[in-house]
Amino acid sequence: MESPQPAPGSSPPPSGDVFLHYSTTHSGRYGRESLTIQVSPTGRLSYNNSSGYKRGTPIRKDVTLSPAVLVELHRLLAESGVMELSDAAWPPPSGVGTAALEVVLDGGSGGRVKLRTETIGSLLDVVASTDADGLRVFYYVVQDVRCLIFALLGMHYKIKPI
Repeated sequence: MESPQPAPGSSPPPSGDVFLHYSTTHSGRYGRESLTIQVSPTGRLSYNNSSGYKRGTPIRKDVTLSPAVLVELHRLLAESGVMELSDAAWPPPSGVGTAALEVVLDGGSGGRVKLRTETIGSLLDVVASTDADGLRVFYYVVQDVRCLIFALLGMHYKIKPI
């Protein structure tokens, strides 16, 4: 039996081959704080949160994502429009804070993008930008990725199963 072919004019299903690296740093009242999320094509998720608050130790978590989660992450990134963005008109990274996102889909054949800007505090920062539409896409993609990762980590490390 042959595998089903996609309908003419529709795109094939995403493969799930995705590399994502998101990092944000901020210098504030408690020193330098940073958050890093990295997803490799093999499904390894690395999360690192480092803060100077009360001389806390960095929080590091590593988990392996299922192929279904990788396919969903691939779909989220491919459909978001982030692969067509350019950070040329965005506020440059500053000494106060930086946000960076690197995405590679399908080993580079599906696209590669590397974006950097200063830390975005709220949508007001986005509206004030010269490329508000592009920065808005970046802002929402980052929020979607963070929500997905935090939900997965919360479920994985839940002490009392439901």
